[in-house]
Amino acid sequence: MSSHMFRILHACFRTVTHRHIPLTSAEIGMNALTLGVLGAGHALYARGTGTEEEIRIQKTYMMVRGAYTEFMVVDDKGRHMNVSNSLWYWKWDAVEEWGRLQVGDTRRVRLYGWRSPLWGLFPNVVGVMDAAC
Repeated sequence: MSSHMFRILHACFRTVTHRHIPLTSAEIGMNALTLGVLGAGHALYARGTGTEEEIRIQKTYMMVRGAYTEFMVVDDKGRHMNVSNSLWYWKWDAVEEWGRLQVGDTRRVRLYGWRSPLWGLFPNVVGVMDAAC
């Protein structure tokens, strides 16, 4: 899952856990169903929009949103992409990978997602390889 999805789930859990009234079985069941549907939907989105392409890195920067830092890269076409961890791609080293990216490098990247300014979404880079010769 992307950090954006984790933030949404964290907000849901915070709402549920700050109640002083015990949850009923129906509420627990609905919460489980909602989390299952959201998780399955996000998995389909991550796998369904996945692609690989070659990019030339023009800029790297960190973007802070509230308590979260996102590690960003801009390619030669002006597209901003988030270098992120992902449950669906079993990737956990985004910070280290982002730190190895240098301006001017040409790399083959595996990414998923779409740019959506309304929702603050960026394509997520989940794999960086050397460019094909």
